[in-house]
Amino acid sequence: MNRLTAIVLIVIGIALLYWGYEEYNSLTSQMNKLVSGTPTTKTFLIFLAGGISTILGLAQLIRK
Repeated sequence: MNRLTAIVLIVIGIALLYWGYEEYNSLTSQMNKLVSGTPTTKTFLIFLAGGISTILGLAQLIRK
């Protein structure tokens, strides 16, 4: 069961990283970067959640 949980975390993490990449290239994020020089907070949080989920999944998979 732990192996399944690890794989699910990795898949969710990769999906979130892809969604974050798409959000990073969105028109809203591009306009925000033009005005403030940084992407939106939503983009940052999606990347953060995807990275954490992927790392936790990999750590759990490697640990077993």
